[in-house]
Amino acid sequence: MNKQQLALTKKVMAKCQNLTDQQIVAIKVLNKSEEKELTRRELGVLMALTLLDSEVDSVIKYHEHFHHMGHTCMVFEMLDMNLTEFMESRHWAPLKCHEIRAIAKQLLGALEALNNLGFTHTDIKPENVMLADAVNRPFRVKLTDFGLAVPVLTIKPGTWMQPKGYRAPEVSFSFHLSEAVDMWGLACVLVYLYLGRHMFLSGCENHTNFFIQEEAADGSTQLRMRTPEEYTAVSGINTSHCFSLLASLDELLHIQPHQDSAELADRKAFVELLKRMFHMDWNRRVTAQQALQLPFLTMSHLSEDPDCKQYLIASRQAMNFDLVKTIEAEMESVGPTARVALDICPIHTLPQPPTVHSPQQSTALQQSTALQQSTALQQSTALQQSTALQMSAAPQLCAGHQLSAAPESFVAPVVSVVPEMPVAQKDSAGRKSSPHNPGCFTKAMRRISRTFCRIKTALCCRVCTSVKE
Repeated sequence: MNKQQLALTKKVMAKCQNLTDQQIVAIKVLNKSEEKELTRRELGVLMALTLLDSEVDSVIKYHEHFHHMGHTCMVFEMLDMNLTEFMESRHWAPLKCHEIRAIAKQLLGALEALNNLGFTHTDIKPENVMLADAVNRPFRVKLTDFGLAVPVLTIKPGTWMQPKGYRAPEVSFSFHLSEAVDMWGLACVLVYLYLGRHMFLSGCENHTNFFIQEEAADGSTQLRMRTPEEYTAVSGINTSHCFSLLASLDELLHIQPHQDSAELADRKAFVELLKRMFHMDWNRRVTAQQALQLPFLTMSHLSEDPDCKQYLIASRQAMNFDLVKTIEAEMESVGPTARVALDICPIHTLPQPPTVHSPQQSTALQQSTALQQSTALQQSTALQQSTALQMSAAPQLCAGHQLSAAPESFVAPVVSVVPEMPVAQKDSAGRKSSPHNPGCFTKAMRRISRTFCRIKTALCCRVCTSVKE
């Protein structure tokens, strides 16, 4: 890809409504001058992305494409704002490490999923990372704009890629190229969030002058970053226009004030991650899969220190930012059956303030409570007698739990207010589904089972087993 082809990727985004299902979507309208080969390649990448789970792998969800008045239009899910707009709304206030971790983990997962498909993004920058909902789902991000994504095996040395300020040194020197260029770009994004400004300003034309080639002791060529003074001597440009005020990544530790030792420990783990992502040797640069196992992402450095307990709790909450909201939305779509388990969860149980009653009100309240308890006891006794009568007519179970033929008049006793769940089946892709609400019900119940450690159970009168609600 040359610079002229890179300039042809301009597009227009439109917010529209699907009249079939009333869903709000985002439509990417390509210019008529867009080369057909670039369009076909982007559609091929988007079709490959449909194999991923857009929520789990943190990539934008692609719906379909169509042609209108000679323009190719691609339909995506509607997101909120990109990271540049988000930082501008914060007046460029830097993010904390535990907030950056939530974003980093999602983007690393997206790059890992993309690499598993054999592609590299080549255009990682803040404008291509979007928040799903900045108000209700803070720091929930997705990777977007795969117009420049290419198969890793087809990249040739000298290929022009990545925006200035986010370009890996091997691209500038026409060295061997791989998916490692995305790790460099992502590292620049993370520093941008931490500083509130770009590490390498994109206004500098001579991006190659940021780095210098040197001969190693074994005779091989290696790269290193120039110092601000070396850059000024070579380019004649004031370094304040092209460099952030950093001599090394270690200065990130104290560039902002920290509150306690836990936050400082988290910054050290963050800087160690950046050092491995900014490795000048692309062969030794950390991969997305490896980065996800480092202490900054696993928070092992916090869990091992008892003094970091409160900071660790806040960090875990930032990582699980939209869990409860997502479950509540899915429960509403499933219906009242699955809402039972969510409603009894302690996370929804809020303490109520005490109510002060007058002596007359307290007496009346005690009498009303006693009457309700007496009525409830009578109803419970009647239900037990009815259940015992029905159970006496029920067929007996043998030791092997084989049911004998039930008489025609047999009616199974009701032992729980929760309706019986539909039998789980598997679709053609091997995923479990429900006859009444395929996929959604199973997904919701799976999330509940992972989230809530205690599940209410009821005794089944027919098969003598424990049934999950």
